[in-house]
Amino acid sequence: MAEQPEVSLGDIVLYHAAEGDDVPELVRYPLAAGQETFAAIVARVHGGATVDVMVVDPSRGPLPRWKVPYAPVPRPGHWSRRDG
Repeated sequence: MAEQPEVSLGDIVLYHAAEGDDVPELVRYPLAAGQETFAAIVARVHGGATVDVMVVDPSRGPLPRWKVPYAPVPRPGHWSRRDG
């Protein structure tokens, strides 16, 4: 089993957009189209490196994503560390 990263409230992480994250009909808070990766602030930490984040999208403001799982490499619908 892969080691889970330590994450704390207020950490800045990367959120990798999932398919449909930019479609208003599919998600309550759609992200800007054509973007794959966003900076996000950890707003809540669940067990097992699952977090709630506020995605920072300058064109639309902070957009929540709930119970986002961790991935050590970029993967749609997951968060990863900024440093790799």
